[in-house]
Amino acid sequence: MCQVVTGVAGGTRVAGGTESSRQGRWVPEVSGVLRSAGLEPGPAEMLQLSSNNIADNGEESRASLQHCPSGNFRRSLGLYNLAKSACLYSLAKSVYLYNLAKSTCLYSIANTLRAAFQREGILSDLDEAIEWHRAALELCPPSYPARSMFLNDLSLSLQFRFDHLGILSDIDEAIDLHRVALELRPLGHSSRSMSLNNLATSLRARFEHQGVQSDLDEAIEFHRAALELRPPGHSSRSTSLSNLALSLKTKLEHRGVWSDLDEVIELHRAALELRPPGHFQRCVSLNNLATNFYCRFEHRGIQSDLDVAIELHRAALGLQPPAHSERSASLNNLAITLMARFKQRGAQSDLDEAIELQRAALELRPPGHTDRSTSLNNLATTLHERFNQRGVSSDLDEAIDLHRAALELHPPGRSKRFMSLDNLALTLTTRFKHQGIQSDLDEAVELQRAALALCPPGHSQRSICLSNIATSLRTRFKLRGIQADLDEAIELHRTALELCPPGHFDLSTSLDNLSRSLHERFNQRSVSSDLHEAIKLDRAALELRPPGHSDRSISLNNLATTLHDRFKHQGVQSDLDEAIELQRAALELRPPGHSDRSSSLNNLGTTLHDRFEQRGVQSDLDEAIELQRAALDLRPPGHSDRPTSLNNLATTLHGRFEHRGVQSDLDEAIELQRAALELCPPGHTDRSMSLNNLAGSLHERFSQWGVSSDLDEVIELHQAALQFRPSGHTDRSMSLNNLAGSLHDRFKQRGIQSDLDEAIELERAALEFRTPGHYDRSTSLNNLASSLCYRFKHRGVQSDLDEAIEHHRAALDLRSPGHSDRSTSLNNLATSLDARFEHRGVQSDLNEAIELQRAALELRPPGHSERSSSLNSLALSLKTRFEQRCVPSDWDEIFRLYSQLSHLSHAASSNDLNAAKSWATSAEMLKHGSALLAYETALKFLDQHVARLSSSSRHFDVVRKATSSLATDAFSCAVRHGALTTAVELVEQGRAVFWTQLARYRIPLDELSLSGDTGAALAGEFKRLSFRLRKAFDQSAEDQSPQIRQLSTQWDDVVSRIRMLPNFLVFSYLHYFLASRRQLKK
Repeated sequence: MCQVVTGVAGGTRVAGGTESSRQGRWVPEVSGVLRSAGLEPGPAEMLQLSSNNIADNGEESRASLQHCPSGNFRRSLGLYNLAKSACLYSLAKSVYLYNLAKSTCLYSIANTLRAAFQREGILSDLDEAIEWHRAALELCPPSYPARSMFLNDLSLSLQFRFDHLGILSDIDEAIDLHRVALELRPLGHSSRSMSLNNLATSLRARFEHQGVQSDLDEAIEFHRAALELRPPGHSSRSTSLSNLALSLKTKLEHRGVWSDLDEVIELHRAALELRPPGHFQRCVSLNNLATNFYCRFEHRGIQSDLDVAIELHRAALGLQPPAHSERSASLNNLAITLMARFKQRGAQSDLDEAIELQRAALELRPPGHTDRSTSLNNLATTLHERFNQRGVSSDLDEAIDLHRAALELHPPGRSKRFMSLDNLALTLTTRFKHQGIQSDLDEAVELQRAALALCPPGHSQRSICLSNIATSLRTRFKLRGIQADLDEAIELHRTALELCPPGHFDLSTSLDNLSRSLHERFNQRSVSSDLHEAIKLDRAALELRPPGHSDRSISLNNLATTLHDRFKHQGVQSDLDEAIELQRAALELRPPGHSDRSSSLNNLGTTLHDRFEQRGVQSDLDEAIELQRAALDLRPPGHSDRPTSLNNLATTLHGRFEHRGVQSDLDEAIELQRAALELCPPGHTDRSMSLNNLAGSLHERFSQWGVSSDLDEVIELHQAALQFRPSGHTDRSMSLNNLAGSLHDRFKQRGIQSDLDEAIELERAALEFRTPGHYDRSTSLNNLASSLCYRFKHRGVQSDLDEAIEHHRAALDLRSPGHSDRSTSLNNLATSLDARFEHRGVQSDLNEAIELQRAALELRPPGHSERSSSLNSLALSLKTRFEQRCVPSDWDEIFRLYSQLSHLSHAASSNDLNAAKSWATSAEMLKHGSALLAYETALKFLDQHVARLSSSSRHFDVVRKATSSLATDAFSCAVRHGALTTAVELVEQGRAVFWTQLARYRIPLDELSLSGDTGAALAGEFKRLSFRLRKAFDQSAEDQSPQIRQLSTQWDDVVSRIRMLPNFLVFSYLHYFLASRRQLKK
């Protein structure tokens, strides 16, 4: 080639000066053409121009030759010029054809490289393909019929690169090239529909990246135009049907025009019909149709849509043998739908199959494959879900490693880097929650900030990135208590919501997220507007998820939660009832097998428990326990939420124990909480909660049994919980408060003054953490006041009592009418004022106390667990005032109040029993005629209460003393009133209670007799006193009260000495009583 060019150039120079003018006109043109045929590409337009110039010169040479007849000395020169022009024209035409051939060759090379990229994912192949496409296009003249094809293919390669690297200039150039190609294919052109389709596809891609609505609208318009040019029978009609469906799907995702979804499915159905078995794109249509059935399932909740999607994905996979280039995509798609079905129905086989499919997909996408990062991400997400179900740490660790590997394949500049950053962050957050590694949470926040930076305003995923970072900030706030984190989270959620206009696919999710953060801030600062806004947002989200929507149960649950909290704050009963109805509706939408069924069972159980606390309906409490047992069954060992279910069931059993006194409930609660604690090792975010809950149940057992070791363990557990809640932790004030309460109780038991002083200091510290506006500030005020009151009773420091009253007033102010704890504050303030009246005699204190107790009683209607306590407190205060002023109305009201106890509709509690005993005492003192009725009521309550007590020696001591006191006092009262028959009945009633409790014990008296001389002597004395005590109870015809009291005192002394012996700490006497009673019967 170079030799030819050199020869022609030499010939040109032979022409001499005569052709100089002409030489200046065309030799540079030709030399340009020749250069274009060399190694450096030149403008293709010069080829045509040079050819024309050579042709013009040929015509001039012919004309000159006509003026040079034969013999003329110039004729030979004319012949030479004519010959030369013909030669150059032929050469120029050859060069033109050569360049066309070369551009075609370059075009073919470019397409081959692009195909290699699609097959193997090597980006350098795509970069080289683009360069060859550019070179081919430069060699292709504007008039060349195939130029539009060259433009189209360069555009396609640029779009491929944009899809993988996210370079905006690539997609912009691709769209410009497609527009030029479309202009070269006017109406009637056979390839116009192709250009319409390709331009539409590029516009949709740019919309997904930049969010410009006009791009999407134009894309749909072009797809519809392409479809019109491809009538039934057209070979590419199925492609147009599919592409139009894809663009309409994008529109409904961003604008929420869900009516488009049915059209999308119909378009994909039509495309599938045009691709019968054997068609090379049938698997693509199967996949597209499956994807949209899955989408409709997500929106409308039609289970059959999900099943159809899975079957279509299986069919697509069946058409793709192991070597098929799209097999990995089909494996991935089938895995995603199986995961969705697992979440709906809970079949573990679906979850395991999904993981195996994604592992297979990953193997088909080796290092260098363009979709390897997608497979890494999807496998990681599914392993994350399996970890949540089974708690296998290796699944979570592998998920994190896979997400890190995916991120490495998305270096800065890649369009999907933000997604990898976000996914890794979410998995690190989960590990933080289970292992407590603070660096995981901090890294998650930084990763999400980096993801947000890659989604500038206009990016279609910006709202998601805003929401994710906001959620992590809220989590960090809970850990460290930095208010700025929570405030920033709320602002980010608001911004995300603004990016989701009416109809947007993620609008309901954004409403949910903002509501959760506002709810959290309300819990911290008690700003009512935050809670009201949260409820409003939850209602709006629920409206966007009508019956059939796959997320409707989430909205039902969220709204129930916020209403439940508003009830706790404002006491509106309708909020509590609505919360329960919403949770029942959510549970119905989560049938057996649904992955969130356990959450609904748990939530409904918790709310029913709270309603029981308010109204005392026993069926609510029993149902709550059954629901929480069912939730626990759905969270087997390994499930990430099993500790939560163990704790919640324990809490409800604890509550039932407090109301019914069934010891097995408390014992089971403690075992459940120990199991929960084992599942929350050091570092687990819920460990402090488990420590706290176990401490609460052990504290209750201490209150029942009085075992000092329980109280010591309680204090140790609360101290450990406090260590896990450093300064700034949102629950630190709770731990301070709980530890204070335990130290207070130890002071009561052992009288160590430092325990009480430390308790007060801890409560002051808790109050400092609960600044004005904090949800629990009133609790801290109340607790500190109670401790100060107690110290006043023991040390008599007046300032303690005055401060206590001020704190109780402040707590009451924070518990406005409707607050669930208002009655408690009314009662506590009244008690403190009563105490001050007793010490200072200020009548206004007593009068105010009575008014406060009246208000508390009104808030505790019949059935309320604390009604008898309020009734008794008011009656005692009225009794005090009556003794001061002798106002008859006070006297009448006292016994009108007490008489309500005789009409109790539920099993009596310890509060009911104490109130009945106070009634009897007051009636005796004030010579009221209801005394006998009071004793009868008290003995009846004692019988009911004893039936629910555990068979501990401590309880027996309590029962023995209570029985002997009540029975003998009742007998004496009846005798004084001349009601001898009633006297006998009352003693028999007391004796029955005593023997009922006695029969529940088995005491190793024989072991005591064999333990040594001291043991044998004590055993003998024990038998003698026990026999005499039983005989005194049996002698009901006479008033045996003095004898019973004397024998009881002696018996207490013997038991105390026995319990001082090794191995006889819990000794009681009942084994002998049972044996002696059998002997007496004989």
